[in-house]
Amino acid sequence: MTSGFKFLAMAVLAAAMVLFSGVDARAFNVGDKVEIDYGGSWYPGQVKEIKDGQFFVGYDGYDTSWDEWVESARLRVPETVAEEEAAAPEEEAVVAEDVAVDETEADAPAEAEEAGLPEITIRKGGMIWATISPDGTIRVNGSIAGEVDENGGVRVSGMISGEIGSDGTIRKNGSIAGEIATDGTLRANGSIVGGVESDGTLRSNGSIWGEADASLDTARNRNAVTAVLVFFAGSDFGF
Repeated sequence: MTSGFKFLAMAVLAAAMVLFSGVDARAFNVGDKVEIDYGGSWYPGQVKEIKDGQFFVGYDGYDTSWDEWVESARLRVPETVAEEEAAAPEEEAVVAEDVAVDETEADAPAEAEEAGLPEITIRKGGMIWATISPDGTIRVNGSIAGEVDENGGVRVSGMISGEIGSDGTIRKNGSIAGEIATDGTLRANGSIVGGVESDGTLRSNGSIWGEADASLDTARNRNAVTAVLVFFAGSDFGF
């Protein structure tokens, strides 16, 4: 009886250690495809190395300067996305049964999200200097120069060069270079160097540098314009 009780106590203790040791129950192995939380957005990548409960990961489509060590809390299996999407219709069905929802109002946010970027024209000195297409293609002086994707990733001449994060953090070549605040204040290395104002006015060191013909009060539009300024007119803004 005593030995049986001891065995049971040891089993309970072992289970408690697993639950509360801080180790994520999900087991990721070297070579596993994962999604990585970076700045509140999930990016596809791969586990390259594991050491002391940390995971060294690489981001798909990004060069090795972006590789980093992360905790398991910043990782998830790609199937998580599909599970969340599959659960969404069920949640909507429950709402439809319990509450009478105006279909026009319910559809409006989805339509706005699907619309993505508008066609944005950026003028410098009164002349058209650059444009951003709804698909993120960036043209400078009429020629395709790069692109900005929906997650803020920036490509220059086909190569990933940096990112405007969802929190406004600006990265160039793997290093933090500055930030764009929600009020449009643009900083480089901690110093204010310009502004991307909601009415489209673009400022450099306090003076009007140019203008964008779109409302920049949404993060998507503001970050896209910021990407063009930082990566294609960086010297004018201290980058």
